[in-house]
Amino acid sequence: MFLYIQYPSWIRPEIIPNFPLLRWYGLMYVFAFATAYLLFRYQVKKGELQKAEGTGKEITGEDVISFFTWGILGLLIGARVFSVLVYEQSDIYLHKPWLIFWPFSEGCTWTGLQGMSYHGGFIGELPGFCYGVFAINGPFLPGETR
Repeated sequence: MFLYIQYPSWIRPEIIPNFPLLRWYGLMYVFAFATAYLLFRYQVKKGELQKAEGTGKEITGEDVISFFTWGILGLLIGARVFSVLVYEQSDIYLHKPWLIFWPFSEGCTWTGLQGMSYHGGFIGELPGFCYGVFAINGPFLPGETR
Protein backbone atom coordinates (compact mmCIF):
# COMPACT_ATOMS: atom_id res chain seq x y z
CA MET A 1 0.00 0.00 0.00
CA PHE A 2 1.23 3.43 -0.91
CA LEU A 3 -0.02 5.44 2.10
CA TYR A 4 0.46 2.77 4.75
CA ILE A 5 2.66 3.62 7.73
CA GLN A 6 4.33 0.74 9.51
CA TYR A 7 4.54 1.71 13.17
CA PRO A 8 7.28 0.24 15.33
CA SER A 9 6.19 -2.75 17.36
CA TRP A 10 7.31 -1.12 20.62
CA ILE A 11 4.65 1.62 20.43
CA ARG A 12 1.78 0.70 22.76
CA PRO A 13 -1.35 2.64 23.80
CA GLU A 14 -0.71 1.98 27.50
CA ILE A 15 1.63 4.22 29.46
CA ILE A 16 2.59 1.34 31.74
CA PRO A 17 2.69 -2.01 29.89
CA ASN A 18 -0.08 -4.46 30.85
CA PHE A 19 -1.90 -1.78 32.89
CA PRO A 20 -4.77 -0.73 30.63
CA LEU A 21 -6.19 2.01 32.88
CA LEU A 22 -3.53 4.57 31.93
CA ARG A 23 -3.30 5.32 28.22
CA TRP A 24 -1.50 8.04 26.30
CA TYR A 25 -4.74 9.35 24.78
CA GLY A 26 -6.30 9.75 28.23
CA LEU A 27 -3.19 11.51 29.50
CA MET A 28 -3.53 13.96 26.60
CA TYR A 29 -7.11 14.74 27.66
CA VAL A 30 -6.04 15.35 31.28
CA PHE A 31 -3.14 17.56 30.17
CA ALA A 32 -5.39 19.57 27.81
CA PHE A 33 -8.11 20.06 30.45
CA ALA A 34 -5.59 21.10 33.11
CA THR A 35 -3.81 23.54 30.78
CA ALA A 36 -7.07 25.16 29.66
CA TYR A 37 -8.30 25.39 33.25
CA LEU A 38 -5.09 27.00 34.52
CA LEU A 39 -4.99 29.53 31.66
CA PHE A 40 -8.66 30.38 32.21
CA ARG A 41 -8.10 30.85 35.94
CA TYR A 42 -5.15 33.13 35.15
CA GLN A 43 -7.35 35.29 32.92
CA VAL A 44 -10.05 35.45 35.59
CA LYS A 45 -7.49 36.45 38.22
CA LYS A 46 -6.19 39.25 35.98
CA GLY A 47 -9.76 40.47 35.39
CA GLU A 48 -9.70 39.96 31.62
CA LEU A 49 -13.14 38.31 31.55
CA GLN A 50 -14.75 41.06 33.59
CA LYS A 51 -13.34 43.68 31.20
CA ALA A 52 -14.55 41.76 28.13
CA GLU A 53 -17.98 41.13 29.61
CA GLY A 54 -18.44 44.77 30.56
CA THR A 55 -20.80 44.12 33.47
CA GLY A 56 -18.21 44.22 36.22
CA LYS A 57 -19.69 41.10 37.83
CA GLU A 58 -17.03 39.19 39.71
CA ILE A 59 -16.33 35.66 38.49
CA THR A 60 -15.62 33.30 41.38
CA GLY A 61 -13.62 30.09 41.45
CA GLU A 62 -16.87 28.18 41.81
CA ASP A 63 -18.12 29.75 38.56
CA VAL A 64 -14.99 28.62 36.73
CA ILE A 65 -15.27 25.07 38.09
CA SER A 66 -18.95 24.90 37.12
CA PHE A 67 -18.18 26.19 33.62
CA PHE A 68 -15.40 23.66 33.08
CA THR A 69 -17.33 20.76 34.61
CA TRP A 70 -20.22 21.22 32.18
CA GLY A 71 -17.86 21.77 29.24
CA ILE A 72 -15.79 18.65 29.95
CA LEU A 73 -18.90 16.55 30.55
CA GLY A 74 -20.35 17.70 27.21
CA LEU A 75 -17.04 17.04 25.47
CA LEU A 76 -16.72 13.48 26.77
CA ILE A 77 -20.33 12.56 26.02
CA GLY A 78 -20.19 14.13 22.56
CA ALA A 79 -16.87 12.47 21.69
CA ARG A 80 -18.06 9.02 22.71
CA VAL A 81 -21.53 9.23 21.13
CA PHE A 82 -20.16 10.67 17.87
CA SER A 83 -17.53 7.93 17.73
CA VAL A 84 -20.19 5.24 18.14
CA LEU A 85 -22.58 6.80 15.62
CA VAL A 86 -20.03 7.51 12.91
CA TYR A 87 -17.17 5.03 13.24
CA GLU A 88 -18.71 1.88 14.74
CA GLN A 89 -19.56 -0.63 12.01
CA SER A 90 -21.46 -3.19 14.07
CA ASP A 91 -25.01 -2.70 15.29
CA ILE A 92 -24.34 -3.80 18.87
CA TYR A 93 -24.99 -0.29 20.23
CA LEU A 94 -28.31 -0.20 18.44
CA HIS A 95 -29.44 -3.27 20.37
CA LYS A 96 -27.63 -2.46 23.63
CA PRO A 97 -27.22 1.35 23.89
CA TRP A 98 -26.00 1.23 27.51
CA LEU A 99 -22.75 -0.31 26.24
CA ILE A 100 -21.76 3.10 24.81
CA PHE A 101 -20.61 4.15 28.29
CA TRP A 102 -19.99 0.69 29.83
CA PRO A 103 -16.20 0.04 30.04
CA PHE A 104 -16.44 -3.73 30.74
CA SER A 105 -16.83 -6.72 28.42
CA GLU A 106 -19.48 -9.39 28.92
CA GLY A 107 -17.08 -11.28 31.20
CA CYS A 108 -16.71 -8.17 33.40
CA THR A 109 -13.11 -7.58 32.34
CA TRP A 110 -11.94 -4.01 31.82
CA THR A 111 -11.90 -3.00 28.14
CA GLY A 112 -12.23 0.76 28.50
CA LEU A 113 -14.19 3.01 26.20
CA GLN A 114 -12.84 2.12 22.79
CA GLY A 115 -13.25 5.22 20.68
CA MET A 116 -13.45 8.97 21.17
CA SER A 117 -14.03 11.36 18.30
CA TYR A 118 -12.43 14.79 18.22
CA HIS A 119 -15.27 16.15 16.09
CA GLY A 120 -17.91 14.81 18.45
CA GLY A 121 -16.04 16.29 21.40
CA PHE A 122 -16.14 19.71 19.78
CA ILE A 123 -19.84 19.34 18.99
CA GLY A 124 -20.56 18.11 22.54
CA GLU A 125 -18.59 20.81 24.32
CA LEU A 126 -20.54 23.65 22.74
CA PRO A 127 -23.85 22.82 24.48
CA GLY A 128 -21.89 21.89 27.60
CA PHE A 129 -20.21 25.28 27.79
CA CYS A 130 -23.46 27.05 26.91
CA TYR A 131 -25.19 25.25 29.76
CA GLY A 132 -22.27 26.16 32.03
CA VAL A 133 -22.75 29.83 31.16
CA PHE A 134 -26.49 29.47 31.72
CA ALA A 135 -25.92 27.83 35.11
CA ILE A 136 -23.64 30.71 36.19
CA ASN A 137 -25.32 33.79 34.71
CA GLY A 138 -28.80 32.72 33.78
CA PRO A 139 -30.07 33.40 30.26
CA PHE A 140 -27.40 34.24 27.72
CA LEU A 141 -29.59 35.23 24.76
CA PRO A 142 -31.34 38.62 24.70
CA GLY A 143 -34.97 38.45 25.79
CA GLU A 144 -34.71 35.09 27.56
CA THR A 145 -36.14 34.68 31.03
CA ARG A 146 -35.13 32.18 33.61
